[in-house]
This record gives sequence, structure tokens and C-alpha cells, in this order.
Amino acid sequence: MKLPAVLISLLLAQPALAEISVPSGQVLELYSFEVVTQPSDQNLLFVGVLAKTLDPQGYDAAAEDMDALCRDLALPEAAVQGRQGIPIGEVSIRIADQPLAYGEVDPEVAQFMGFYEIVSGECVWH
Repeated sequence: MKLPAVLISLLLAQPALAEISVPSGQVLELYSFEVVTQPSDQNLLFVGVLAKTLDPQGYDAAAEDMDALCRDLALPEAAVQGRQGIPIGEVSIRIADQPLAYGEVDPEVAQFMGFYEIVSGECVWH
């Protein structure tokens, strides 16, 4: 699932949530895709997706899905942002059963999170 930056922009312009397929086979809905300004010269790209049937025991599947989201969704957008003078150095991905904004905490929300650095055009988990 490799989405071109133009398609990503079109998906984000839509008022409804955009559905995304991932390696686990579950369908995720994109609810947040935003640049979070950092004090350094490398900003963070936050990708928030909903999984209505999130399995709290399924970290391995979620990790593979987050890797795919970083590679196929976040990296192309980071390249677009970079060409526009907004450098992206990190990616944060949240797969949750309810939408949460970047930095928001709610112990009632089941979720998986992945944090990546962009190194040589690739997502490196950290």
C-alpha cells in the first residue's frame, strides 16, 4: 500500500475519515495527519488512525501495521513537507480504538504507539 503524496492530500481534504489497508488485514481509518513543530530543526509528523476492533494483545500485528504506515504514508508526506521547507525528522503513529490528539492521554483508550526517526529516507523505530 504505497499512497502518492497527491492522494494523501486528497484524502486529508475530505471531511470523512479515510480508510487505509495494512498488512494485518484490518481496515484503519485515518483521523489525524499533522506536523507538530519541535524546538529543533526537525519536526514531527503525527499519524493517528482508528481501529474499531483493536486487539490489545496483538502488538506484533500492530507493530507491522505501524511500520507500513510510516513507510507508505508518513515518508511520502515527510518528503513533500521537506520540499516545502518544513523538515520532518520524526514520525509518531497511534493506532487506537478512539481518536486522541497528539499528546493527549486517556487510560480508557486502547492503543498502540510507534515512534520513528527518518534516517536516509527510511523509518527507523526508536
